[in-house]
Amino acid sequence: MNDRRRFLRICLILAALGIVSLGREMSRPSFEMIRAIDVVQLLASGALFGASMMALGVFFKSPRTR
Repeated sequence: MNDRRRFLRICLILAALGIVSLGREMSRPSFEMIRAIDVVQLLASGALFGASMMALGVFFKSPRTR
């Protein structure tokens, strides 16, 4: 498997994990009474989205192989 495919798969997996984590947090009934663990989960979902965007950037920046 070449590097471009690997980065695309990493991007998709990280984005899916970020969406699941963010959806779980947003489904809580009281967003104004946020706890410390909720803040950590929101930070983790943001880190997953950031890593996903980095992998997507590497995917588009890397040269294509034939």
